[in-house]
Amino acid sequence: MSLTAKQSEALVRALHSMEGADARWDENRRLDDETLTHRIAYEFGAMGGYCGAGTWVDYHGGTNPRIEIKVAGEEPIQLSGRELLTAAREVLALGRPGELF
Repeated sequence: MSLTAKQSEALVRALHSMEGADARWDENRRLDDETLTHRIAYEFGAMGGYCGAGTWVDYHGGTNPRIEIKVAGEEPIQLSGRELLTAAREVLALGRPGELF
């Protein structure tokens, strides 16, 4: 799945909603799916969101982290499961264990 620039920006912001997120994401850039799911759930917290400048975002942590992003003039998206992991890896430039790049 390819996100628009505004959708990517919204996902990055949500993945940095907890204080100290930058340092946590920089600790390990190669996360397996299970670890990445737990990390996303932690960063999303129980739930949160924000709106402004034509963007509305709602996210939930827990055992099934998910996010809904609505950007004015764009089709709304909902990400969870494999789609959320793929999008998070893309916007944060994360790899998988054992990958060379």
